[in-house]
Amino acid sequence: MASRARRRRFLTQGAALMAGGGVLPVACAPGAQQTAPGPEAVPPGTLHVVVSSTGLVDRWTPGGAAFTREYPHLKVEFTPVTGGGWGGYFEKVATMVAGGTPLDIIRIATEGVQFFAHKGMLLGLDPFIKRDASSPPLRDYLKDVHETMLKSQQYNGQQVTLPQGMNIPVIHYNTMLFQSAGIQRPPNNWTIDDFERIARQLARPNENPPLWGFRTIAGLWGGINPFLFINGTDFLSEDWKQSRANDPRTVEAVERYQSYSTKLNIAPPGGDSAGEAWNTGRLAMLHTGSHVPPGYIRAGMKDFDILPMPKWRTQTHCFGSSCIGIAKATAQREGAWLLLKFTGREDQLITWNDGTVPARRSLTNQLAGALAIPPEGPPAHYKLYCEVQNYGLQAIPSPPEFNELETMTLKHLRSVLNNELSAGTGMEQLHRELSELLARRGSPAA
Repeated sequence: MASRARRRRFLTQGAALMAGGGVLPVACAPGAQQTAPGPEAVPPGTLHVVVSSTGLVDRWTPGGAAFTREYPHLKVEFTPVTGGGWGGYFEKVATMVAGGTPLDIIRIATEGVQFFAHKGMLLGLDPFIKRDASSPPLRDYLKDVHETMLKSQQYNGQQVTLPQGMNIPVIHYNTMLFQSAGIQRPPNNWTIDDFERIARQLARPNENPPLWGFRTIAGLWGGINPFLFINGTDFLSEDWKQSRANDPRTVEAVERYQSYSTKLNIAPPGGDSAGEAWNTGRLAMLHTGSHVPPGYIRAGMKDFDILPMPKWRTQTHCFGSSCIGIAKATAQREGAWLLLKFTGREDQLITWNDGTVPARRSLTNQLAGALAIPPEGPPAHYKLYCEVQNYGLQAIPSPPEFNELETMTLKHLRSVLNNELSAGTGMEQLHRELSELLARRGSPAA
């Protein structure tokens, strides 16, 4: 009930303002207007969109052409920035903005929202949302997107980006290995004990080559964080301002994750990704997201299905999302906002996504096409990629210092997975480093 109430408040902000709620003076709204200007009143020009890969340029170009057909006075140009993973992309785009490169829209992921907003590089969207929330297409979009996903893309309580897609790690399992061992597909509410029992039953580490029950990579989104979340904990506090790395539940989850490649011997040692083992049928289970089926199928791996993460103290699932925001330096605020609303329309979002689960729930019936997998699978239960959000969602921790946080965390996690440190010692060291890092955070840029 509380969650629904919060959602109603979010969706009716515009109506509250118009009724005299007075959250913002009219002068703070875009263009000092209480209603959106008609498309013909938006100045003509070219919207410059920066994206994280050349593949997205190819994927989004038809969407840009569709936008221009609908709004002929507005063109869209894409600039790819590649190399260095998310951290490298964020730094390169920040350098472009600081150097005066004209950008109007920035493609981001959850991990970079706070980074860009804290540097003052994103335009706050609340005035636009409050103005347009009661009108399509924004009204329909906001009703259709999970509240937790929207909240993860706020900075200091203000919306700064809009989500396009989400990627949620779930358990992928080898159906042939399960069938050969007489293991039926577990129910969706299976437990961590069920998971470990199956992994122990299937693992044969002494064979040549070994057959592993699971893998434990040194990663956050597709590594340790899903296990932290199902144990009701995280490396950071809920507001991402304080370390919880030495919290007993955090240590407990890391210790359990470590045990899979040490005491239980069901996972390859040292955080090995075991990619070849999966493709050759020598890995029973792994956890990753909705972007992987096309690659597995191309590699010849078709005997797999998916399950939710198992339940421990909770069954909350970890997620990251792709999103777009408006560069604060843009000279075309209304045109850029028009494009943001356009990309979120039900008939456009799949085109403007990145091959993961579309952010809108109503597109579940088009999920196979959005993920580029056959309608019959694999995986047969592909709709779970979207439906697991009903178990509860928690965003990958993404403070403005995400790049440093990731480096620190993975350094200590690797030491634990290599059995060089106990989970308790590793997390105590991480806690000290994270606490010092977060304490150095400066004030937001104007």
